[in-house]
Amino acid sequence: MHKVRCPRCGSINEGDSLFCAECGCGLKKGGAGKRKRPAGMAVFLAIGAVCAALVVLALVCAALYVMGQEKKEEPLLGTDVTETQGQEIEAGQKEGGPGPYDAKAAAAEGTERAEAGETKTERAEAGEAKTERAEAGETERTGIHTYRLILKDCGWREAAEDCRAMGGYLARIESYEEYAAIVHQIGREEGFYNAHFYLGGRREEGETDYYWVDGDGQKMGKPLNSADSWAGGAWMKGEPSYVDGEAQELYLNLFCYEKEMAWVLNDVPEDVSAYYPGKTGYICEFEE
Repeated sequence: MHKVRCPRCGSINEGDSLFCAECGCGLKKGGAGKRKRPAGMAVFLAIGAVCAALVVLALVCAALYVMGQEKKEEPLLGTDVTETQGQEIEAGQKEGGPGPYDAKAAAAEGTERAEAGETKTERAEAGEAKTERAEAGETERTGIHTYRLILKDCGWREAAEDCRAMGGYLARIESYEEYAAIVHQIGREEGFYNAHFYLGGRREEGETDYYWVDGDGQKMGKPLNSADSWAGGAWMKGEPSYVDGEAQELYLNLFCYEKEMAWVLNDVPEDVSAYYPGKTGYICEFEE
């Protein structure tokens, strides 16, 4: 008959005995000692431990990522988190109106003008001194007269007729000093900062030079778009362009170019009021 050894005291017992006859220890049928754990169970437990470790590691990584994002979103000391970014203004198009108004490569204008010589700021300061002398009765030496700024949605010809009816003419700016005096006056008077002023200059169709013209339309002085004229460096970059699409630009205009914060010359069609409603105007000049 099958015998069973007691795992505690080592005595031999009958195979069907449930307890050791010597020490009373419980006996297991089928052999002595502890029953072996199945190999599959050990593998299962090992896989479970690995999975648990991976879950813990993933949770730790997720927590670290969230903490890192919160720290990144914290504003630096002294930083204005409400500051608007990306304020790019599309170049090559003037404000308002029925269609685009080409003015390519205008962004580099300020730098090139500064390198060209006397800055507009210096000329404006010189013009202020001239203006003060003009108010003291020295207009005959500077060529600075009296000017009237007018806003009116009209064309160049109508503006010229209006000035003539008032005893003057569309302004003819013949020096840096006169230019600075007019710009100074525009700055003193309210409501003209965004205006587009017609001036008393034009060209003939088929020609490329712009001149000041008298009341009869006769040319005066040197071409305004030549290097020999004081106005040679006062044009907006890329101007005169002579045409806007299919429209001929025959007439002279003065407006404030915001990128440079300076008043510049430009050539325009006969009537720009459709482009700048409520902002179109002209400057009349009076010698007495």
